[in-house]
Amino acid sequence: MTGIIEEMINNVWRFQRGYKVEPGGRKNPDNFKHYRPWGFTIYRTYYGKESDEHWHSLLHSLRHQTKLAFGAFEKDKETDQDDRQRLKELFELDVYEDPSQLDGLDERGLREFCNAEISKATKVVHKAIHEITVSTRPVEKQGMSDYVYGFVLLADEAVFKDIEKGESIVKTVSLYWDGYAGWGWMRIPTGYLLEF
Repeated sequence: MTGIIEEMINNVWRFQRGYKVEPGGRKNPDNFKHYRPWGFTIYRTYYGKESDEHWHSLLHSLRHQTKLAFGAFEKDKETDQDDRQRLKELFELDVYEDPSQLDGLDERGLREFCNAEISKATKVVHKAIHEITVSTRPVEKQGMSDYVYGFVLLADEAVFKDIEKGESIVKTVSLYWDGYAGWGWMRIPTGYLLEF
C-alpha cells in the first residue's frame, strides 16, 4: 500500500514550465504552491424526493471517509508522513449537480456527457510539422480522478436508495470503457475509494 501515497504525491506535485522551483524540491515550503488539489469528480443524476438529504450525506461520507483512510498509512515506516498529511489536506471533491444537463443520465449517458466535456477542454497545437492535442483544463483541476485515472463518481437513483438503507455506496464509472466487454462501472463503498 505504500506505493499509493508515492504515486499520488507524484500526481499532485507538478509545476509548469517557466516557473521557478526553489532548492529542496517539493519538501521546501516555498514550493508548496506547486502542489495541485486531487480528489474525485462526482456527478449527481437523480433529483427525486428526499434525494437532497441523501446527496449531502453522500458528500459528507466521501469527504470524511477518504480522509480517514489515510490513517491506514500512519504507522507505515515506508510512507513519508509529510506526504500523507499533505495529500489529506489537498483532497477535495469536484461536484457537479445540474439537473438541466444531468437529470436521468445512466452510466453510459454520463460517460458520453463527460467525454464531450473533455473534448471541449482540448485544443490542437501545431509544433513544427506535428499536431499535438493539449488540455485547456486549469492546472488546479488536473489532479482529479477523471483527468488522472479516467473515472468519475456517479450518484444516481440506485445510489440514493442504498444510502437510504444505510449503505455508503457510490458508483465509479470508467470514461474509456466503450468497446470493451462488461459494464464499465461498479459500486464501491465510499471508505474504499483511496484504494481504488
